[in-house]
Amino acid sequence: MVPGLVALAALLVLLGLGTWQIERKAWKGALIATLDRRLNDAPIALPPSTEWAGMTPDNSEFTRVRVRLEFLKDSDALVYSSGSALRDDAKGTGYFVFFGYSACIGIFAIVLALAVLWRQNAVQIPAVEPESESRS
Repeated sequence: MVPGLVALAALLVLLGLGTWQIERKAWKGALIATLDRRLNDAPIALPPSTEWAGMTPDNSEFTRVRVRLEFLKDSDALVYSSGSALRDDAKGTGYFVFFGYSACIGIFAIVLALAVLWRQNAVQIPAVEPESESRS
């Protein structure tokens, strides 16, 4: 009797997991379609801060935005890396170069450090002044 109950419990667990996987597949398909659509749309201007409360994952997640940034001189930082087995653009040794930017959005000031350049086998990094405006 005990082996039969264990087998029945295992069957119920497996049926539950199978149902969950089918539901998850449908959710994941919708997520991939949304991601693909929104990442292929042209960037939009960042909405004003008064509209941020109305932004939800359903209407704003993965939306590309355009924002004006100001380059902060002398704020770059080099981070040495021996490479990555997971990234095709950073296979060998080199440096990640981080540039500082600032953006004033309403009353908020945001300072971003963006990895904008990978220099493979770089001995000396020349001074690079990036564009003042980011596409996304």
